[in-house]
Formats: sequence, C-alpha cells, structure tokens
Amino acid sequence: MKKALISCILLCFWPGILLAQVATAPSAGSGTQADPYQIATLENLYYMAAKLKWSRTAVSMAYKLCRCAEKRWQRIRGADKLAKVIAGIEFVDGVERNAA
Repeated sequence: MKKALISCILLCFWPGILLAQVATAPSAGSGTQADPYQIATLENLYYMAAKLKWSRTAVSMAYKLCRCAEKRWQRIRGADKLAKVIAGIEFVDGVERNAA
C-alpha cells in the first residue's frame, strides 16, 4: 500500500524529479492489456513515466494506483489514535478491534 501511495504522489506532483532519474524498462510484461508491464522497481516506474510523457494515460495510471491503495487504506479518524496504530492495535473502519 505504501509503495502504491508513494507512486501515486510521485506521478501526480513531482514529474521533474521522476524524469531526472534513471529509467529501466520493466523486465516482465509486454505492455498489452493481456500482458501488462509489471513494475517491480522505482526505476521501472521512472521508465513508465518517461514513456507516457505525462499524458492522459499517466493520469489514468496514477488514478488506478491510488484506487488500489485505497482498498487497503486504514482509516484512523483522529490523531489521538496514531499511538495505538504504532503500538500495533488494529482498527476496522476507524473502530478499535477488541482482542477476542
């Protein structure tokens, strides 16, 4: 989830930083709908960003990454719960899960 969220932020807000990095083509996938690229490293993400040239496709890819991260997002509804999250206490939709 963290990687997807970071990728989304990088794709949306820091194109200059991404394009200044070393780009390496993904080693898996052909880029078709049936066999999509498999982005395994940050260098692969740089490659995709450079290849897409920040077009509509790049925005679509960032949106899909954010949607994927959103599925596993843990809402905590308040900074007062942050210490509990760090301590390892689990929350479900903002409600502390009681140990059974």
